[in-house]
Amino acid sequence: MKTLTRILTVLLNLSVPWLLPILLVFVCFFIYGSGAVGAEKLEKQMFIWHGIYLLIGVIHLFLVYKFIDLLTRTQKIIMVTALAALYGFFLINFMMS
Repeated sequence: MKTLTRILTVLLNLSVPWLLPILLVFVCFFIYGSGAVGAEKLEKQMFIWHGIYLLIGVIHLFLVYKFIDLLTRTQKIIMVTALAALYGFFLINFMMS
């Protein structure tokens, strides 16, 4: 059971960088509406959304390293490194385009 919990914890944490850009775009369109106006506002304020994404990423990395007690120290370091790489990848490829 403990192994299953560890696997689910790792998978859930590794899915956050992928789901976060989708959530941020959804929130932006929920605030400004869909269509041309929402897309125009999204383009104008994209640097704010980049900052929010980066801030959430840094907080997530800190919380994973500090508060997940199921993993050993080495596993935490590997997971934080993988999360940082995923956040960097998605920030460059999806949020910047």
